[in-house]
Amino acid sequence: MGAIDLKSNIAKVELFTTIARTTTATIQGSEISDFRGQCFVVDLGAWTADGLSVTFQESDDNSAWTDIAAADLEGDQDLAVVTGTASTIRYTGYKGLKKYIGAKITDGASGNAVVGVTLIKGYPKDMPQNS
Repeated sequence: MGAIDLKSNIAKVELFTTIARTTTATIQGSEISDFRGQCFVVDLGAWTADGLSVTFQESDDNSAWTDIAAADLEGDQDLAVVTGTASTIRYTGYKGLKKYIGAKITDGASGNAVVGVTLIKGYPKDMPQNS
């Protein structure tokens, strides 16, 4: 049996490039209405001070954002960059019904860490045909 084409069935959106962060970053989101499944991938690199956190948010209009309810997240939820989280990758699935989802990085005062967030969208509603 041949392999199944995975690359045509997912889309990657880099919400936040993995770089050193010391300040709050505004919400970055993506429309998900053409896909049935989503997963946030949070890359937590080196850190020098506790205080940064990543929260996941949703919106109907890509303008008014609210935190995603815990019941609509699977896996790691809101992530605080604290002792013991350096050099890890965390995965969080979304099972809500909004049109847009995104992430926000917040500096609680003294945060300083390498953090990035990618959104993987999968199971497109219009599946490509394999030849």
